[in-house]
Amino acid sequence: PMPRSYVTIIIDNVIRESASGLAVLCEIDGEEVWMPRGQFAEPETVDVGESGGFQVTKWIADEKELEYR
Repeated sequence: PMPRSYVTIIIDNVIRESASGLAVLCEIDGEEVWMPRGQFAEPETVDVGESGGFQVTKWIADEKELEYR
C-alpha cells in the first residue's frame, strides 16, 4: 500500500462523536463535516470540544473539499 500523506486542517470545534465512535462531527469553516477517526494521524487526540490544527490524510481532505496546508 502507498504510504499515507497527511495535511493539516483547522477544526473550529469537534461537536460530537458518532454512536459507533468511528467518526466525529466537526465544525470547519462554518460547516458541519463528519470526519472518520481512521483518517486522523492521531485519532486518540480528537475529543469533543477540541479545536485547532489536526493532521488528516490528504485523501479525506480532498474528498471533503477542505482547505489544508
